[in-house]
Amino acid sequence: MERDYGGDSNSESSGVDPVRSYTGATQDRYLTAGEPQLTRSAVETLFHGDANGQPMQEHGDGSADAGDELFQAVEEGGGDTIFANRELLNIDHVPDEARIVGRDEHIRDLANEVGPAVTGSPPNSVILYGKTGSGKSLVANHVMERARTESQRRSNRLATVTVDCAQAKGEADAVQTIATGINSPATGVDIPTRGISTNEYYNRLWEILDREYDAALITLDEVDRLDDDNVLMLLSRAREAGKVDVPIGIISISNKVNFREQMTERVKSSLGHNEFIFDPYDGDRIEVDEDQLRAVSGHVRALGAVKDRLNDWAARVTYSQR
Repeated sequence: MERDYGGDSNSESSGVDPVRSYTGATQDRYLTAGEPQLTRSAVETLFHGDANGQPMQEHGDGSADAGDELFQAVEEGGGDTIFANRELLNIDHVPDEARIVGRDEHIRDLANEVGPAVTGSPPNSVILYGKTGSGKSLVANHVMERARTESQRRSNRLATVTVDCAQAKGEADAVQTIATGINSPATGVDIPTRGISTNEYYNRLWEILDREYDAALITLDEVDRLDDDNVLMLLSRAREAGKVDVPIGIISISNKVNFREQMTERVKSSLGHNEFIFDPYDGDRIEVDEDQLRAVSGHVRALGAVKDRLNDWAARVTYSQR
């Protein structure tokens, strides 16, 4: 059926392009001097949809290939022209060792304690103490990630998972988070968010570990936020109790230096006396070598130009400047 463009019904027979006679304000934008001259089919598609009736996106230069100017600043891979590496700003990003400044000794010490896990041998459990922002979680995640990679290189299977105990609603929620974090479709084990007992969550966790892994490292971040130390006790004694054949190492993280005093004697015995204190960062304690400076210098220089680039980008978007 022929669509009415608002022009003279005899315009085609008189030689007048009916598209040019369309009086709608939106279409006029595409037909004024200096704008791309659109054919009838182009206007038909733009305003009424494609051959399948699907609407077309309006782009900066009137073509589908040009992309949407709203997202022109976004580069392939999800980046943009402002940040050289946006991933570094993600809260769950684990940087490489060159970007973790002032914690080399802590990284080595923690790796020495949990290192046996990469061969499938029992690792030591560790407690990390320190104020918020002192790098405890960063170091723990960094060491676990490298341990998992090394374990794969040695053809072993190491389970690694971190639980934010401040977000866990209790023991069952913490165990469900652990089981979900290391589960895979290959196990055939279902981990529902609710509807089963705490004991059943533990049973399914043991099943996943025995089916899929040779060892496990579990980080309990802000462990002092849990109501009690049941999780610590059952995880640390699981192999001894015959619940699982896989050795489990626990990295407990707390802001409270007296956290150990709150544990039962059985948990203290299971965890041993492997404790590390993360002192606050200060100028006297941080030593930065040339390689570390080189690793971060490019990003530091880039930050100096962010303000100008943000202003330029905002001006182009707001005023359609090119």
